[in-house]
Amino acid sequence: MTPTLTRLFYIRTKAQNKRCLNALLSCFFSFFQADEANKFLELIAPLVRDEEGQVDPPEEEFAEEQNLIARMIHLFETSVADKQYLVGSAF
Repeated sequence: MTPTLTRLFYIRTKAQNKRCLNALLSCFFSFFQADEANKFLELIAPLVRDEEGQVDPPEEEFAEEQNLIARMIHLFETSVADKQYLVGSAF
């Protein structure tokens, strides 16, 4: 794949991940199991991890992404301390 196509794919994937994360936040879903949290973090990986060779997003876009991730972290909850640790360590 050419660098241009790779960049366009990355931008499109990030946009889809933002929509997915916004949908999750709007329905007040909570992660109670570590494997659920891991699977969702894998799904939105472009928002969580930098890809090699990617340019930094504009500051406003970066702040929006970080705000979404911070709001998502508050969805990691369970009443058992050991499980809370596992869910939180998924990040």
